[in-house]
Amino acid sequence: MKDGASEIIGKTITGVIVKSAKDGKGHPKGQLFLVFDDGTSFEFYNDYGPFSAAGGLDKNTSFREIYKYMEDRYDIDFQAIKDPDSDDVVFNND
Repeated sequence: MKDGASEIIGKTITGVIVKSAKDGKGHPKGQLFLVFDDGTSFEFYNDYGPFSAAGGLDKNTSFREIYKYMEDRYDIDFQAIKDPDSDDVVFNND
């Protein structure tokens, strides 16, 4: 695993988004995004085995950007997002 994942230590997670390839043939097969309260995100991905870290933090990331990222090839399987106004966590999974 790439050591860029060490950049997430100490950050506060405000959202988790899990995506999977729509046609089953795309690579990677699955993506897991962690979204942090400072506007950064981190992606883990996997094809057949354990998740791998995609690299370093993506700066200035919004939930909308993650939803749009490769949306033609990936479906959102799960999401849990902290509402910044109420601190409630809303989630859905299909």
